[in-house]
Amino acid sequence: MTSLLLVFQVAEDVNFAANGITAEAIKAFDGVLQSNITLKTLNLSGNNIGDEGICYLF
Repeated sequence: MTSLLLVFQVAEDVNFAANGITAEAIKAFDGVLQSNITLKTLNLSGNNIGDEGICYLF
């Protein structure tokens, strides 16, 4: 998944809804998310990221 996010480094809207993403996956691509200054929306609905995954996003 991290390699896929590298393609989206300049994306404004990314939809990863219901893709089986977990907190560990969020942690793995956290650096890519932080380096994307153009990202406006990231849809992670329907994934089991829990409170731990949310913490990795901020």
